[in-house]
Amino acid sequence: MKKKQILIADFHQETNSFCPVTSDIDLFSAGFFFEGKQLLNAISRQRSVLNGLATAINEAGGVVIPSVAMRASRSGGPVKHEVVNLFIEKVNRYLNENQIDGVFLSLHGATQSTEENDVCGYICETIRERIGQNKVIAVGCDLHANVTHRQLRSVDVVCGYQTYPHCDYFQTGHRAGSIGMRILSGEKIAVAYVTIPMIVPATGYNTNEGSFRELIQRANAAVQENTLIDYSIFQMQPWLDVNPAGSTVIAIAKDGTTAKHYAESFAKEQFDHRDKYWPDLRDVGEIIVLAEANKSEKPIVLVDAADSAGSGSYGDSVAVLSEILKRNSPVRAASVVCDPEAVRQAFRTGVGNKGSFCFGAKYSTGSQEPICTEAIVRSLHDGQFQREGITGRGTKHNMGKCAVISFGNIDVLLCSIASGSGDTQLYRHFGIEPLFYQLIVVKANTSFRAAYSSIAKDIFIADTPGPSSSKLLELPFRNIPAVFYPFDPLHEYVVEGAQVIGQ
Repeated sequence: MKKKQILIADFHQETNSFCPVTSDIDLFSAGFFFEGKQLLNAISRQRSVLNGLATAINEAGGVVIPSVAMRASRSGGPVKHEVVNLFIEKVNRYLNENQIDGVFLSLHGATQSTEENDVCGYICETIRERIGQNKVIAVGCDLHANVTHRQLRSVDVVCGYQTYPHCDYFQTGHRAGSIGMRILSGEKIAVAYVTIPMIVPATGYNTNEGSFRELIQRANAAVQENTLIDYSIFQMQPWLDVNPAGSTVIAIAKDGTTAKHYAESFAKEQFDHRDKYWPDLRDVGEIIVLAEANKSEKPIVLVDAADSAGSGSYGDSVAVLSEILKRNSPVRAASVVCDPEAVRQAFRTGVGNKGSFCFGAKYSTGSQEPICTEAIVRSLHDGQFQREGITGRGTKHNMGKCAVISFGNIDVLLCSIASGSGDTQLYRHFGIEPLFYQLIVVKANTSFRAAYSSIAKDIFIADTPGPSSSKLLELPFRNIPAVFYPFDPLHEYVVEGAQVIGQ
């Protein structure tokens, strides 16, 4: 019997519609950009979605045909559409060169381009039109994907992360790949989905505690009891100003009735808990005062999620540092700021020398001003580091040229490319040990908890300005559907019946 030949591909970028900087090809070149056999070598030691897909194909006796992976080095503004078309052109070239039985994709799922609001739906639809209806398309997505009807009608199965902080990249790919291979073997499954008109701040929930954890546990139990084959509960990325939009719940079972029942049940619970998925924002000044009194050997973590590069912000906010300076605070603190020009200035100044710096607030929203100060250059770096935590352990990050500068009791890591990683190696690799500070500024939403929870005295989510602010009602949404939570409380809304595909 001829082995099934499956083409794999990866397009990964998380869009923040409010970020003023578009994402061009350079952002992908600086990230993860491989083709053909080089791609297989590159993912072989990764716990990535793409490697999970490849592993599932191999385990089922299939043949992996590597095509192209284009992962942006960070989240950002809408992708230039020519980059999306480049990805599709490369996939098409590999399709032309091979006889395939399916296409298995790793997609972020919350991607907007300069011409297309639903990039992942566009990719899936284009590939479906290219390969026809008798081939299988399986997709692994981020938990924050905007999974649209356009995408779902174009594919056979979609699986999303089931953890937040995300610790199951490989497992997600393996789930999608395994189900895709089962479909190819002739097994019939039913996929039911409900799309809820809601977004909530990404800082307001996780799978380690609270209402969202309880929902995930209930869904996991249904899979463990073999009632469901799989499920995905998406919380759409909340800074994606697009239409169509929504948080989609998917249940996969052997029959449509079961899949429909669980999709509707999970969706209703998620919608009913919408008011519980909001963070407790703390005043920056209040957090600084607490840090000044911190005599422990653990830092207080101030979460500046509004400037998280992992959520598409530029990463150049100095709101927290400005408040420290305004108060003449003696707090021992460290922060990271993206400012390529300030990095170049540090390289010109040299290690151990003092120079004049004006850094930050080049793109940040609000009334911020750059910080201008005399500072000592402590160290210079090429900007490459590897994660040490459980979320993507060993994954390489490239922040471009970096410099550590010091003034007063403050150390600042200046970078050329902002990283969305909440991993402690973002600081440790550059000589900034979080345990030696009273206050550490972490520019992430929830991913950091996997690394910092065990070493932090306290963690506070700060009320800071930025494109990825948790204050969704204050952001300039223009395209999101009119009837949509939290812009409409939806007191009378009833979760609609699930649509079923497959069988």
